[in-house]
Amino acid sequence: MKRFPLTLVALLALFVVQSCGTSPNPLFYAAQKDGETVYLFGSIHAADESFYPLPEKIETAFESSQALAVEADIRNIDQMEITRFVFAHGMYPEGETLEKALGDEAWKLKAFCDKVGIPWQQLNPMRPWMASMVLSQVMIQKAGIDPSRGLDLYFLEKARERGIISLETMEGQLKAFSDIPEEVQILALLDGIDKEEDPVKSLNELTRLWKKGERLALEENIFESRLEKPELEPYYQALFDIRNRGMAEGIEKALDGEGISILFVVVGAGHLIGDEGLVELMKQKGYEVERL
Repeated sequence: MKRFPLTLVALLALFVVQSCGTSPNPLFYAAQKDGETVYLFGSIHAADESFYPLPEKIETAFESSQALAVEADIRNIDQMEITRFVFAHGMYPEGETLEKALGDEAWKLKAFCDKVGIPWQQLNPMRPWMASMVLSQVMIQKAGIDPSRGLDLYFLEKARERGIISLETMEGQLKAFSDIPEEVQILALLDGIDKEEDPVKSLNELTRLWKKGERLALEENIFESRLEKPELEPYYQALFDIRNRGMAEGIEKALDGEGISILFVVVGAGHLIGDEGLVELMKQKGYEVERL
């Protein structure tokens, strides 16, 4: 199956899902070393009511934890700061446009915009990474799911007296996209708008794989273009490899904090898998890791 790469671009919707009618069995691991335990939960950032209640093993592990680590605490985002970043790094200066950047390939994006019902001119002032994010959000809406039901927010609201650790900042996440060379941004955008692709169908397939916890199938689905198109390697390194290494360092730093020996980590499921995923990185750091 050819997966829909625009879903990877939306950091807050790496896995977007609908009901599959079965109890979920998502990716969930325990990493242990020197009397410390790190629970690694492969999250989705937008969901619906069918994902609750979560499996008891996940809820029990969370209740035993002393702190919660997430990619970023989305409840405390400085919207003005994000707006300034987007205008500075996500929009073209006067005289430049996305249409000009795409050149002879611009017709593909225009056709896709017609297909999904978004005005082309709305995207024209945006750099490719920002346009990809907007299109991803449109796909999320069409899939009929709600970021307010996402599992990150669910655990943030349950944290209560637990410490909350942000492994990244929202600005840092956006910078990971904006720092990708523009020619690679364009390739990633065009790769995601294959006119023969059915984006909602692809999102539903990701739903099925996430709920069944099929690690190898998820890995193949998410990283398909990485294997097929070497020119997209900088894109995948920025979205996954570099960030994963930073998260792994953040996890160890959190465990150095006073009173934390059991840490519950919630990150997008795509960050757990692959040779540079958190599961493998924790093994490299000497942790014994098992899937629960």
